[in-house]
Amino acid sequence: MKWFIYIVFFLSLPLCSFSQYKGSNAVANPGFENIIQCPDDYMQLNKAINWYGTNTDLYHSCNPNMVPYNLGGFQYPHTGNAYAGFIRIGFHSINKGREFIHNKLAQPLAKKKYCVDYYYSISEWTVENGTTFIPDSVGLMFTVDSFPDQWGYTPLFQPQIITQLVNDTINWIHASALYDAAGGEKYMTMGSNNTTFIPLHSVYIYGEYMFVDDFSVCECSFEFSLGNDTLLCPGDNITLHAGLPNAVFTWQDGSQGDTYNVTQPGIYWVKAYVSQYNYTSYDTIVVYDGDADHCALPLEVPNVITPNNLLGKSLCFPV
Repeated sequence: MKWFIYIVFFLSLPLCSFSQYKGSNAVANPGFENIIQCPDDYMQLNKAINWYGTNTDLYHSCNPNMVPYNLGGFQYPHTGNAYAGFIRIGFHSINKGREFIHNKLAQPLAKKKYCVDYYYSISEWTVENGTTFIPDSVGLMFTVDSFPDQWGYTPLFQPQIITQLVNDTINWIHASALYDAAGGEKYMTMGSNNTTFIPLHSVYIYGEYMFVDDFSVCECSFEFSLGNDTLLCPGDNITLHAGLPNAVFTWQDGSQGDTYNVTQPGIYWVKAYVSQYNYTSYDTIVVYDGDADHCALPLEVPNVITPNNLLGKSLCFPV
């Protein structure tokens, strides 16, 4: 068999693309593109650099028998050439199983806010006793020392992020959340957080299988400023700018938009809501009535001063 060897650039981490993001993606090999060898069978997620998982699957277009058709159904990668798949909840006549995928992050997380994003698609191989099995949720967990010692039949306990899944077997669904890192997290794990077991059946039937692709964990900020408190002179106006991308703004009078025109002194505030991460931030500015010293017109002094306004005339008088 011909093996495919891929060159990996560890130092060239993908940048975070949204305007709130800062720096590089903390997830190493976020799209499963960089591999040690081309997978020739299932249960080979470990062939993707920095990804680990017992019995979990790697799908790469280097193997035409895995993309787009595979044991999980039919799916192209969200981007690039690869994606992963795992059993969120499975069962058969004897026991019930779960699979987990793990990533050793390219860099430890700082004690900051992180925007967490990934894409998922529910497999056609998601059935319960011959009928459609409706997925509920999946958990994402960050740890400091190692991957959590959970796999097989134990659900993922205490995940920091829980995604309510959409039952879509055709499209890639974008999932996103905001994570306040404690600092020092080096590992990321995804798996079922559901503690409810599916009833056993007399035949071997899997419960729910899902595909995932394009993970990103990026430091992000939702701070913005209307500027310092200021003075307003009679007849003047000030335009306030709320500079936070991808946000919906609501001002103190209920108006919306990223700018607000101030024509009189007062207290002005704006609420900025970023729906993708369900986060709301505020800022306030006080506009004072300008005093006489601040608003007085400057004295205009002409460049040339002549007696009796005799500009251009001789200043010599006959004696």
